[in-house]
Amino acid sequence: MEKLQEEFHHRFSDFRDHEKSVNLFQNPFTCAPEEEPAEVQFELLDLQESSEARAAYPDKNLIKFYKGHSPATYPALRQHAIRMASLFGSTCVRKPSPPWPSTHPS
Repeated sequence: MEKLQEEFHHRFSDFRDHEKSVNLFQNPFTCAPEEEPAEVQFELLDLQESSEARAAYPDKNLIKFYKGHSPATYPALRQHAIRMASLFGSTCVRKPSPPWPSTHPS
């Protein structure tokens, strides 16, 4: 069991390395701007002070939330969101499989 725990921690260590980035993507309103990368600090402050953005946040999924803002308004935050969505997008969005044709005659 100990070996299994070691393997688990080793395999998922990448997620711990990216925890701050994931948190910024998931909920930009709870992040401390001064603890984030310099390129997003001012945009994060503006976003957190925007009552429109705060009102739109709980009503949409994250992709729609970030798409709802003009690329010119929060370019660094939007780029960060694109990177995060590309990392986890395939695990969240999945096309349904087509139904298999019946091999038995009706």
